Amino acid sequence: MMLDVPHYEPRLVEILFSVERPNRPKISTDGPLESPHRFSDGCLCIWYPPDPVSAKWRVQDGLLSLLGMTSAHLFREAWWREMDDWLGSEVEHGVQDKDLEE
Repeated sequence: MMLDVPHYEPRLVEILFSVERPNRPKISTDGPLESPHRFSDGCLCIWYPPDPVSAKWRVQDGLLSLLGMTSAHLFREAWWREMDDWLGSEVEHGVQDKDLEE
């Protein structure tokens, strides 16, 4: 689906849900891949799995909430590419990413 990104071009987004982990969908998008908040497979790292529930999306939050979080993340990525400044909280990425994506 095409998703609006405020002040930037819309992006084609794909969201894949798994039965095993419904609260951790894999979200991918077209466009530039440069981002400090992507997993090694290119999927968006919108929240940190060990974070408290209040900081993450859950199935009961609904699809509109997930789309809003995705749009905000894509805005932050575009802003970061343009200004070299990440707007929002961050967790250092590294080797552990492989474990977090699954």
